[in-house]
Amino acid sequence: MADRNTVPQEGEAMKSWLLLVGVMLGFVSLPPAVIADDPPDAVLAKLAQQYFARVNKGNFAEAAALFHYPKPYTPTERSNDERSVTQLLTILTREFGGPSHPRVPQQPFLIYNVGGGSGDLPYWQQHPTLLQKQYEVTFTREASGYVIIQFCHIMGVWEIRGVQYGLSVQRPEAKTRIADIQQVVSQSFNEGGQNPHF
Repeated sequence: MADRNTVPQEGEAMKSWLLLVGVMLGFVSLPPAVIADDPPDAVLAKLAQQYFARVNKGNFAEAAALFHYPKPYTPTERSNDERSVTQLLTILTREFGGPSHPRVPQQPFLIYNVGGGSGDLPYWQQHPTLLQKQYEVTFTREASGYVIIQFCHIMGVWEIRGVQYGLSVQRPEAKTRIADIQQVVSQSFNEGGQNPHF
């Protein structure tokens, strides 16, 4: 299990925030004191299992429903945010392929990754605590790789805050491949009239 407190970079505040990390290099490991309470492993494992199952079946909207959305959102804001997360999961799966056989490695791996999540920057500044787990997976297109799921515990409920898909830094051309995927994601959101901060 790997824990990490990730703070989004300063950027435009937007209602359908996607924390898209382009060509990010870093260990996904922090001390276990990221969260005050001990996380219920069974709950997180079930949430991750549901995520992987829905994504692999192509049920991206159902996978997006597992994410946390700010309670103050209007129905329109929530719908827009869920649509953005659904779009992101669709693109990541199209580029990487479906992630199967997830397992938590004994030690976190150094990876290049790209991904995103729900909410907006001001909201997550009020809720900076998260728990992050790295899963070693087999992608149908990219073969061996990693999915990082960021979990949040707000108002007594565990939900997904964000996901990152990545490739090992040891893999030849991994940095270039992640940069290419980042470009695809960026272009897709720009064409949709969105301008997420990378």
